[in-house]
Amino acid sequence: FQYFAQLPVNVRVQKRLMVGIVPAFLVNSAIYSYSVENTFALGGGATFFPKNTVGIFGEVNAGVTGLYDNGPAWTFGVQVETGGHFFKLFLSTSTRLNTSQFLSGVDQPVHGIGDWHLGFTITRLLKPGEKW
Repeated sequence: FQYFAQLPVNVRVQKRLMVGIVPAFLVNSAIYSYSVENTFALGGGATFFPKNTVGIFGEVNAGVTGLYDNGPAWTFGVQVETGGHFFKLFLSTSTRLNTSQFLSGVDQPVHGIGDWHLGFTITRLLKPGEKW
């Protein structure tokens, strides 16, 4: 089994600039290993909003202690908000998708532009009591 905990802390620095840090702890980083290794990682990021519904963002996730493969994961992209939906188009050095994977670092060393990957996500903001 793997367990993790994260504590995201986000702050609006200015009207159009948000920054955040995310300390995280992962128990049993190498799931196929007989010995249990833990990882402490520190993520951070910033988003600049040139317009109210458009943001340009950058994120990094770096291991501090424990199992950590091939260096930090970097992500840069653009997000668009349309009435509760957030569409993100980004480039990342990581192909790992879930928390227990990306807290352990990137899956292969990054040497150049060919090691960056294109990604896309859609997120829906749900509010309690709101009709979906």
